[in-house]
Formats: sequence, C-alpha cells, structure tokens
Amino acid sequence: MVRYIYYTLARASQENLKVYKSLELYLYDYKVRPVGDWSKDESGIRQRLQELKEDGQLDGFESEANKVEGLLISPDNIHVAIDALEQLEERIRKKEDAHHKTLAPYQHKLEIWAKQGFDTAGLSVMLVEKDADLKTIDKVFYRFEKMVERVVNMEKVLFEMSVPEFEVEIESLRGIMTDPARLGEVARRYHHLVQRINAFKKEQSRRKELALIVDKYSSLGYKVDNALRASRKDLKAYETAVSELEDAIAILENAEERLDAIESSVRGDQVDYLRAIIKDPDRVAEVVDIIDDLEKRARSQ
Repeated sequence: MVRYIYYTLARASQENLKVYKSLELYLYDYKVRPVGDWSKDESGIRQRLQELKEDGQLDGFESEANKVEGLLISPDNIHVAIDALEQLEERIRKKEDAHHKTLAPYQHKLEIWAKQGFDTAGLSVMLVEKDADLKTIDKVFYRFEKMVERVVNMEKVLFEMSVPEFEVEIESLRGIMTDPARLGEVARRYHHLVQRINAFKKEQSRRKELALIVDKYSSLGYKVDNALRASRKDLKAYETAVSELEDAIAILENAEERLDAIESSVRGDQVDYLRAIIKDPDRVAEVVDIIDDLEKRARSQ
C-alpha cells in the first residue's frame, strides 16, 4: 500500500501536490485507510492481519485480531473469520476517519500558516504520529497560533511606521519573522528597532517644529544663519541654537520698540545704523548699547 502511495506521488503533478503542505500529511490522508483487497482464505487472512500489525493499525484492536486468528484454527470457521476480519477493518477505518476529522481543523490552520510563509514542518510531523495526543497537539498549536498573531502584529506595526532610513533593517527582520525557532531573536530585534524608529520619528518631528520657528523669524527679516548651521548637527545643538535665537530676538524686538518710541527726537546716523543691525541676533549687545545711548540723548533734549 505504501509503495503504491509513493508511486502515485511520483506521477502526481506539482499543482496537485500544492493541496498538501507536507509529504507526511499526504501519506497520512491515504495510508491509514484499510482496504479489503486480500485473499479470502487462511493465508490471505493471516497476511492481512500481518499488514495491519506492521502498519500499526491494530493498536487498540488486539483482542479482535486475536479472535480472528483463533477462528483460523478450524477450517470450518473460515467464513466466520472472513466476516470478523471485514468487521475489524471497518472498525479501523471508522476510527481512522474519526481521527482524521478531529485533526482536520489543525490541518486547515497549517495550510493558512504555510501560505503566510511560516515554517510548519514540526507541526506537520505531530499530526502524522500514530500516538498523537490531542491535548499536546492543541497546546502546541495554541502556542504557535499566539506566535503567529504576535508576528503578524509586529509586521503590521513595522508596515505602519516604515521609514526609508530603516528600510534595510526592516526587510532583514522580515526575512526571519516566519521562523518559529528564531522568535526570541525576532522579538529582541523588533523591540530595539521600534524604539530606534520611534526615537528617530520623534526627533524628526521636533526638528520640523524648530525649522518652523527659524522660518518664521527668517520671514520677519531676522538673520538666522547660526540656527540653520545648527540644524545640520545633533538635535540638542539645534535646540540650543534655536533657544538662543529666540532669546536674542526677544531683546531685539524690545530694542526696536524702544527705538520707535524715541526715533522722532534722535534722528541721525546712529539711528540709521541701529536700524541696519537691529535684525541681527549676533549683535544683540551692540544694539542694546546703542539704544541705551539713544534714550539718554532723548531724555537730555
């Protein structure tokens, strides 16, 4: 029977084999079904019993098999022995069919996971073991299912937060995510990568905020060269430069308001010079000295 299965497999097209996810499942689906193709005499009955025993299909049916062998002691019982063996085969078939139906949901899950790219070889082997324990299978499949859910969620997160700067690392991680044996490595790399991506995106967001501040002051005519140079450095240096720019501009704005208040009474080259430098944060100290001096002149008139 087994040789016939391998012969059939050899002739099957690749398309037909796609229905099954492993050779073990393919053999399991057919090998376990007893057949009644045996000689209806003492020799045929003994040969068939031996075949069933070698295939492990008499497990749990030892008493029925012994009964058949006992009937063969008397040639007059040959027809009774034939009926008993046929009944035994039918019971074996029903047991195996029930077992197959019990495992069908697990086989369906294997097909789904295999389509998603997961390595299910270990699970396939469990389903074809003769003494497969359903409690153990259920426990292992439950853990695997949770692993799949975890990996799928990781993949979703990586897809949603994908950024060009990390694309190589993301693709490298995706390459091992469907290997159950590397789940620990996957989890560690995933969490480290997510932390780095979040930190990168947070920094980029902060840099955009700082750039808007610099652009605003630039549009108002202020000199922002220092801040622009700092934008190409690390974030802390950039924040420091923008903070210093804001402080300097606050002083310059105050100086401009003071100048507006006294300009009509202190016209001259000094006022024109102050107007020329009052938008330059690098010359805050000079601006303050000049406006202080102009206010003294205004008060003395």
